[in-house]
Amino acid sequence: YRVMPGGLTRVALEAGGRFISMQRGGASKDTWVLSEKPVEEVSLLHPAGHDIELRRVGNNLPSRLADNFYWLGRYAERADATARMLRSTLLRFNPENTGGAMPLLTPILDTLEAQGQIMDVVKRPELRQNAEALEAELLAVIFDSDRPGSLRQIAAQLQRLAMMVRDRLSTDTWRVLTEFDDRVMAPVAQSTLLAGEAIGLLNEVILSLASFHGLAMENMTRAQGWRFLDMGHRLERAVYLCNFTQSALRSPEADNASLLETVLEVADCSITYRSRYNLLPHIAAVYDLVLLDETSPRSLLYQLNQLVKHFDRLPREKQSALPSPGQRLLLDSVTRLRLADPTELGRLSKGWNESAFAEVIKHVGAALPKLSDAIAVSYFAHSGIYRQ
Repeated sequence: YRVMPGGLTRVALEAGGRFISMQRGGASKDTWVLSEKPVEEVSLLHPAGHDIELRRVGNNLPSRLADNFYWLGRYAERADATARMLRSTLLRFNPENTGGAMPLLTPILDTLEAQGQIMDVVKRPELRQNAEALEAELLAVIFDSDRPGSLRQIAAQLQRLAMMVRDRLSTDTWRVLTEFDDRVMAPVAQSTLLAGEAIGLLNEVILSLASFHGLAMENMTRAQGWRFLDMGHRLERAVYLCNFTQSALRSPEADNASLLETVLEVADCSITYRSRYNLLPHIAAVYDLVLLDETSPRSLLYQLNQLVKHFDRLPREKQSALPSPGQRLLLDSVTRLRLADPTELGRLSKGWNESAFAEVIKHVGAALPKLSDAIAVSYFAHSGIYRQ
């Protein structure tokens, strides 16, 4: 044995105790080994005054950190998308006339159900006929920590992942994520919220997540950690856009101006649409903006283009002239989207979900989980050896 200058010592509950266990009342204490004379300083830091080798990038990113950054980006975007859909639903929620609002709410509810956040809400008659029951279901998607996919549970996952990459996040970024977690947790201990109060909280949540994305975009160096964070962000946004637009096109009211306004609102494209078109939402123009506009940072095609750029700059174990499986999926999806014709939707009076344009969205939506698996196989195969 070698006595170290200090450390963490386990302490038994009683003097002479045979078992030193935290479960049996034990504790941990900081321990210092005193010396009768000054001791030599030991430091891993380089001494001052010596020449230093300049660097433009940090150390190599371990696969576990890459995995954590990737899922931090995905959960942050999942929280943002969930908050936006819930806000749009509650804004259109009318306790006096829930049935009249159901055609507008159905695409959002279908999307939440496809993501496992609610169960059979459209098919359950008590929710369609009972405004209070529907309101309680929507609020549970926000605050119920036991509900899979709830905003509260997503916040917990974000906090867990942030802890794992704490040494790679700035103080401001850590503070924003902590405040987001506090905002979602705080109302649980209070009395039951109403829909109007929940909308105010969702507004704060969306602003907190915008702050996180802004700090990541402006403050993080463009090393591999940021790249995997942004890849998770882009892929998750593409997933929810595919799910939501498929649900909207399945609606019998798919070309209804009010429903199209909901699509623009959830996709955060309302201002852009109004600045371009001096008319009520038109189905072809809306889906062109939300899905195919390469200049819009919220569009589906923009997300895939960003993923293509990230893939081109990721390291490879061996150089090959052929694209990787992930690149093949991306190139196929990007090509299909660029060739898609949204004007086809404007020529239809029904059956939008059976159009060739809708088939492209279905194909891309089915390819995205495979793309995530390809990323995991290529970059998240964790080594059995732990490196400090």
